Amino acid sequence: MDCDVPVLRIKGTNGVVRAILFGYACHGTSVRNGADWYTVSGDYMAYARQQLEEHQPGAAAIYLTGMGADADPSPRGMLLDAKRHGLELAGAVIGVLDRPMRTVRGPFKFAYDEVELPFIPPPARERLEKDAQSQDVSIKMRAEKYLKLLDAGEALPQSIRLPVAALRVGEDLTFILMGGEMVVDYGRRIKRLLAADNPWTIGYAYEVPCYIPSARLIKEGGYEVDSSLTYYGYYGPFRGEIETNLIAKVEALSVGLRAH
Repeated sequence: MDCDVPVLRIKGTNGVVRAILFGYACHGTSVRNGADWYTVSGDYMAYARQQLEEHQPGAAAIYLTGMGADADPSPRGMLLDAKRHGLELAGAVIGVLDRPMRTVRGPFKFAYDEVELPFIPPPARERLEKDAQSQDVSIKMRAEKYLKLLDAGEALPQSIRLPVAALRVGEDLTFILMGGEMVVDYGRRIKRLLAADNPWTIGYAYEVPCYIPSARLIKEGGYEVDSSLTYYGYYGPFRGEIETNLIAKVEALSVGLRAH
């Protein structure tokens, strides 16, 4: 878990609150089954936004999802759970807004790059042909995609390129943005490593090619590491060094912004 709830209040030149940015590192999957399964909602984050906009009329409440791809709401099941979690999150944000807050000021500085994240070598054709006969449509489609590449004489996917960015506001705040479904380990590690930069970690930025597991999770295996890749059309898992590569890039971007 990552229990941090970052909050940024934005005021106009007349002192009126224009927007409230807030975040949390958790999937929006409160509604799981039963009578509410087909109800359209924005889950807990949308109910939190509604509460905040009622608390601060005229202000836009904006939710920025954190690095919580392996964190789920608890309890979960019904729409009532989404509303309950939204109320709890809104209460945490209001608790910040009602206390003295640290001023954020200064020019914007931005840096962007992409990191190559390697998979282990793809399976042999024999495995692909076997998977192409699977009754599981996701396994079947993934194998068929790889076989088409082989038949066309093209290379099989060996890696993905993941967007990484840093947005620094003066000396007071740095947004760290990463593509993909980033797991909790990344957010926690970045906040320890870059504590002096006051980091606000954001996942799902730019694009979502797949889950991005940490080195710890790669050793453990499980859904985020292995079976989730099926639904994104890749064979994996990733190599263990992807965490080192990503953290090194985040640190390099952040240090570069400090220097200017």
